Amino acid sequence: MNYLFFDIECANCYKGRGKCCSFGYVFCNSSLNIIKQEDIIINPKSPFNLGPIKLAYPKEVFKKAPDFAHFYPRIKELLEDTNTIVFGFAVYNDASFLIADCERY
Repeated sequence: MNYLFFDIECANCYKGRGKCCSFGYVFCNSSLNIIKQEDIIINPKSPFNLGPIKLAYPKEVFKKAPDFAHFYPRIKELLEDTNTIVFGFAVYNDASFLIADCERY
């Protein structure tokens, strides 16, 4: 069994709908040895409205990245792997962000 720990950041949540700008994850084996870790940078194709929150990269980095549709197959594969247990920080919020972007694209 493997473990996937993930967290999503959004550019904004206008009308209660998050626009994903990063999908960060750590993929571990059953001994919690890291197999892969990555921060997938996503162009939210929406304005940034973060208030006091600081992102790990300049906004220009996000704007140059592909959009959610480009990364959807990879994110879906990570989350649906039947040999992986998925953990998140704010899973209810992150799941709603994923649903919102699936509907957008």
